[in-house]
Amino acid sequence: MNTHCSFCNEIYEKETGFYWGAMYVSYALAVALSVVIGVVVYAFIGWHPFYMFISIILGITLCSPIVFRLSRTIWLYMFIDYDEHINLK
Repeated sequence: MNTHCSFCNEIYEKETGFYWGAMYVSYALAVALSVVIGVVVYAFIGWHPFYMFISIILGITLCSPIVFRLSRTIWLYMFIDYDEHINLK
């Protein structure tokens, strides 16, 4: 992840350990992803715990880089105000 914004020069890491809270966001996203994958597998394949377990583990593993970045971005937007009408250039 970048250290600062290339447009407004906002520093992304406010303090040491700032993104520890993003773990909670990441956990929530992983649970939501698990539920979605479980429902899809149940609807299309049918109820079989082995297939659901394998598909959920595979889905979370493949989507972990996306979930990692998304959770850090969500955590950042919770604490930094965004003004779309700012004109810095």
